[in-house]
Amino acid sequence: MKFVFKTRIGKDIAFKTIQKQYDSVFIAVGAEKDIELEIPGRSLDGVLLGYEFLERLAGGNHLRLGKKVVVVGAGNVAIDAARSCLRLGADVTIVYRRDQHEMPANAHEISDAMDENIHFMYMSAPKRIIADTKGRVVGLEINKMKFEGFDHSGRKKPVESGETAMVECDNVILALGEKVEFEHALEVGLEVRSNGSIKTHQPSCRTNLPKVYAGGDAITGPATVSEAMGIARHAAESIDFDLMKEKRFHRLFREFKYKDEIVTEPEANGTIVPKKIPVRERISSFHEVLGGYTGEEALLEAARCLRCDVKCQES
Repeated sequence: MKFVFKTRIGKDIAFKTIQKQYDSVFIAVGAEKDIELEIPGRSLDGVLLGYEFLERLAGGNHLRLGKKVVVVGAGNVAIDAARSCLRLGADVTIVYRRDQHEMPANAHEISDAMDENIHFMYMSAPKRIIADTKGRVVGLEINKMKFEGFDHSGRKKPVESGETAMVECDNVILALGEKVEFEHALEVGLEVRSNGSIKTHQPSCRTNLPKVYAGGDAITGPATVSEAMGIARHAAESIDFDLMKEKRFHRLFREFKYKDEIVTEPEANGTIVPKKIPVRERISSFHEVLGGYTGEEALLEAARCLRCDVKCQES
């Protein structure tokens, strides 16, 4: 495999040149563009974007934060940003326009954030960011929300209650989610959806352009690593077949036979919960919080009966 670094499509090399040079092209640009919130004060000194903030932090860049930080959003990026700010010494509040049960972040991430004493303000939507005379952030004004009816997806619909509140802060991090941004899609004739994600035929992952495929977050929007890997496997199989005109992808994998039989004596092991670093230790470092399984614990967890549809009958 050959890796080509520090090369931007459209700047260092044209996408059409890549199409000509290779027999097939797979686009996996991910969903790395922050969804921006158009509210007054958005461009003030002290306002950051969630994904961009985490990228800069991971790159070792110095980040100047005040004592109080407000994070707007409730996805995993929002939680990651909030927990990172806490480790940098800030007092952190997460503002979310729905209630706790509607938060899309992983449940254990939310629970860990609560354990670390991150504050949550539910049913609160950002209205405007307030600045001092020097143009620095000093607070976030919010609209207090209430549920009224349901939206097109069937979720409870938050609407403004008419009440407002002010949250004092030195920084506002906007983490409302991410979207796909492949700048040259329209230029090369690639079909995309209104949200920027690339249209493909499934499960082949073929786009409307000959020899061009796409997968991962580039076609689904923000999702999980395992989903992206599954899509990439389908794409690789399609690419190999289109190039070689032979179904041979299955040779890479061991045959797995599944028997739909009920285990007569399932292992009587309960759920094994991975150990975590104590709160006092983890809030002052960026060490991995979850310790994972030991080899023995992994085997015990794998041996557990997961046939929840089976009801045991007493003899």
